[in-house]
Amino acid sequence: MSPSSFELVGCSRCGKFPELAPLVILEPVAPAQDLLHSNYLPPDSVIVRARREMAVAETGIAFIEEKMSDLERVLDQLRLRRQGLRDFVTNHRRVFTPIRRLPMSEIFRRTSLSDPVLHGASG
Repeated sequence: MSPSSFELVGCSRCGKFPELAPLVILEPVAPAQDLLHSNYLPPDSVIVRARREMAVAETGIAFIEEKMSDLERVLDQLRLRRQGLRDFVTNHRRVFTPIRRLPMSEIFRRTSLSDPVLHGASG
């Protein structure tokens, strides 16, 4: 990416910027909350509902992990883009340093003419 191009950084698959709006995820409902802290075996109907709710939770986990992965890719792209822009600014800022305004060739010429070491004089 060149520093002068400001293309939108987005999802590697769809090219769009990921939405940061709240995600709609189904919340699982514990069918037998009171049995979570006991050693009793729940009835078959509760086991079936619990497995169904666990599947809902696992789907939500997979969805969230996918969204996190998308965001991490976007963050990586943005970090690279930011570094490219920082490098651009740093490199171009050097052009305007005050030392560049000094007539260096004139300074070296005058210094070399007045320096007795450079002219072979011994002190």
